[in-house]
Amino acid sequence: MHNKSLQNILICRTDHIGDVILTLPMAGILKENYPDCHIAFLVNEYTADVVRCSPFVDEIITLQIVNKLSLVQKKSLFARFEICFLVFPQRELASLMKQCNIAIRVGSSRRWFHWLYCNKLIKVQRKKSPLHEAQLNLKLLEPYVKRTNYSLEELQKYSALQQPTSKLNQVLDSDSFKLILHPLSHGNTRNWPLENFKKLALLLKRPKLQIIITGSQKESELINPYFDTTIDGVLNLAGKLSLQEFIYLISICDGMVVNSTGPMHIAASFGKNVMGLFVPFYKMHPSRWGPIGAKAEYFMAENSCNGCSNDEACHCVKNIQVQELAKRVELWSNFPK
Repeated sequence: MHNKSLQNILICRTDHIGDVILTLPMAGILKENYPDCHIAFLVNEYTADVVRCSPFVDEIITLQIVNKLSLVQKKSLFARFEICFLVFPQRELASLMKQCNIAIRVGSSRRWFHWLYCNKLIKVQRKKSPLHEAQLNLKLLEPYVKRTNYSLEELQKYSALQQPTSKLNQVLDSDSFKLILHPLSHGNTRNWPLENFKKLALLLKRPKLQIIITGSQKESELINPYFDTTIDGVLNLAGKLSLQEFIYLISICDGMVVNSTGPMHIAASFGKNVMGLFVPFYKMHPSRWGPIGAKAEYFMAENSCNGCSNDEACHCVKNIQVQELAKRVELWSNFPK
């Protein structure tokens, strides 16, 4: 560990929800090594509510606010940070950190522009690495912490989230097992067909089970035709929740079935039963992107994947059978029989 006096640390992760959650363990490990440090996360505005649930993050700065500032104001904002970790490589952001005179700027040596703007380059070999994305992120900490070789089980406590203060106006059945079905992913992965999610809902339907359908406003246009009619025990909240309300809903529910996308990682970080749906394709494989949590698991068809380009062409995701998936969910210890 080269520096024992780091006080003000900036972690930059300005992409998607799942990526941000898999970066949160960096904050927890830095806090362990520097108990008195102040950690700020620079994120996209729409992921800020997730980061607010982390007990290890002291401050959130959104990229949208930074973009409205003059260069003088940006320099004033970032002048207090001794070190920044550019976890999600962006040329403009790396350049800004140098212009703001942050003393230590850490980035992957695999990006050519980091050679221009970063003064601490770490070799992070992501392609065909056996490591999970959360473990790969920790590589950037190597010169500054005691160890970075954490198992996924060890990382659970660093990715754990605290319940947000938001409430819901929606009527939930407090006496029932509340199961979220989140069918879409904004194109971030191969999506299990919507008709299969409806079949799963009907197959699992039983007393003491409330099924809740979720999705963004845009996704609701695709989801609603499958869940537009009243199905006993099914509550369709697609397009009706803010991200903060959605996070709160996940925190009070009992389980989730979801494609490999951000909400899967949120549920896993809350320690919920979660079943992530994956395809055997390296860039989307659970060995790299699987959920990290004590009750988190994944379901994947056994056949190999040819890297098909879209949902319609993807036989791998279609080969996940409704009946087999239902059997796995029914094995959850507190699932209603």
